[in-house]
Amino acid sequence: MSAAIVSAGLSADPAGLSPGPVVAKINDLALTTKAYRYFLNDARSNVISEISRKYGAALDDPDLWEKKFEGIKAGEMVKQQALNAAIEYYALIAKAAELGVTTSQAEPLYGANMEAMKKNQTIYGPPVLTEPMVISKYVTEVLKKGLQAKLVPGNLITEEEAKAYFDARPELHKKRMAIAIRKIYLGYEAGNKEAKKELMEGILKRIKAGEDFVALADRYSEKIIENPWVKHDRETGRQLIIPEGFEDPFLRKTFYDMEKGEIRGVADNGKGFYIVRCEEPQEVEVGFPEVRERLIATLTRAKMNDILEGVKKNAKVAINQEVYDDITVN
Repeated sequence: MSAAIVSAGLSADPAGLSPGPVVAKINDLALTTKAYRYFLNDARSNVISEISRKYGAALDDPDLWEKKFEGIKAGEMVKQQALNAAIEYYALIAKAAELGVTTSQAEPLYGANMEAMKKNQTIYGPPVLTEPMVISKYVTEVLKKGLQAKLVPGNLITEEEAKAYFDARPELHKKRMAIAIRKIYLGYEAGNKEAKKELMEGILKRIKAGEDFVALADRYSEKIIENPWVKHDRETGRQLIIPEGFEDPFLRKTFYDMEKGEIRGVADNGKGFYIVRCEEPQEVEVGFPEVRERLIATLTRAKMNDILEGVKKNAKVAINQEVYDDITVN
């Protein structure tokens, strides 16, 4: 039975009523073609973004999915990414079921569960959740929280150890609330990326040689605002990055730890290049209780990451090669 994958789902079962044949068994849980469709759609979007950004692939090319990038056909990239995501998902379910956290029949992709779970039971968010929202909520609130409660001890650190940690690290006695920056930004396309990078590297050299940042920003920078909610002062050109919020997460990841007066660049976000100057970090004093809670949270995350990595690594996977090979991406 051939299952041709399209962005809307499996053409072998366009109504989505039948689970279809089994693509693989993951810790004895069946990954059906119907469930695999979810992971394929997500992986397809990721691969489209990747090959368009990295290789300038034409998305309207009718032969796109047969073309090779770094020796792998684009369609096979999708299938492999989807299979890896499915392995992680079902390995978590199997472990959670083993520990009595949930059952394999309670997960969103089983039977008709998805439609029922799309109904938002809280006052927050849309009344009907999307499939990715349902899966994310289930993984976070059921699987990961349940595994943490079962496998992560509550006494990861003693009070004495936490106090010694606090006293030895005065840099933790302050908490960064936001950072004000100025930026120079130039977007690029596949055909002019190197030229734009050379231009930005030249601008950076001029800044480091003493030229005025604001004047260079006025002359060269594109007037980009990462999204409509970003905190941006149009008069001064200063922009505020906050720890959690609506602004581009690339800015937080790349520039949030900067110190006053520091220049950083040239940084590539996949669409353009940044040069950033830190104007002013905004910080508040933090006492021992908050640092202790943050330390416990950090240790808990590290412990959970180890557990999740182990669960995925030790998963027993049996692929139904005939069904897997019959699946095509288009």
